[in-house]
Amino acid sequence: FLNGSINAGKTTVAKVIAGRIPRTVIFEPDAIAQMMPDLPIQEKLPTIHALIPDMIRGFVHDGFNVVIPYPISNMTYVILQEQLRDLGQIMHIFTLAPTLEHALQNRGTRDLSEREKERIRHHYNVGIPAPSFGAIIDNSAQTPEQTAEKILQLLIEAISPKPLSKP
Repeated sequence: FLNGSINAGKTTVAKVIAGRIPRTVIFEPDAIAQMMPDLPIQEKLPTIHALIPDMIRGFVHDGFNVVIPYPISNMTYVILQEQLRDLGQIMHIFTLAPTLEHALQNRGTRDLSEREKERIRHHYNVGIPAPSFGAIIDNSAQTPEQTAEKILQLLIEAISPKPLSKP
């Protein structure tokens, strides 16, 4: 998972990572939200959260690595851990946490609406960029490629066998 607020760089970094790891898909739960355009976000969330584990299972079953750019609260993290326990896979979560000022800036081709800026402030107020789980990366001064490289380094460290210590 690439956690973080709106405009933290999750999707851009996900694309870089997917380009570096074979058989990797980017699953964006926001695509599910777009299928329900007339509903407010709070009404969409239960459906989105119910579908995330099934989508992940399907991709993993078919031999894919899955990168999911999506804001995760502490409660959602606990629920996802429980729902995905049966996969026997380690869930790695990296939170992209640029400064609030950086997250509120228009970057690339994206011009933030006032509603998006309001959601960013909300995410920062509820602690999305500072969770109690996973690795937190301040990517304010990093390119997407540098952020992806950092994440890949952390993944390698996490999955590399540890040397046995001598008694």
